[in-house]
Amino acid sequence: MTAVGDPPMTVAVVGTGTMGIGIAIVVARGGYRTLLYDADRARCDQALIEIEKFLAEHGDLPQAGVQAVAQREID
Repeated sequence: MTAVGDPPMTVAVVGTGTMGIGIAIVVARGGYRTLLYDADRARCDQALIEIEKFLAEHGDLPQAGVQAVAQREID
């Protein structure tokens, strides 16, 4: 739990399939800094476009930020 004035938490979503996109949308709408990780850079980029489109259509884009980061290998 964070106190008022603390910086927002960051949530990483691994995988940019249907479930990962849905989770990223919910987390971003909740005001958390949201990172996307996927082994396929092109899929990560496409997921970001889909998420931004959803947030824009629902009027949430200014409040919610999503950053796409491709990761080739997860340890």
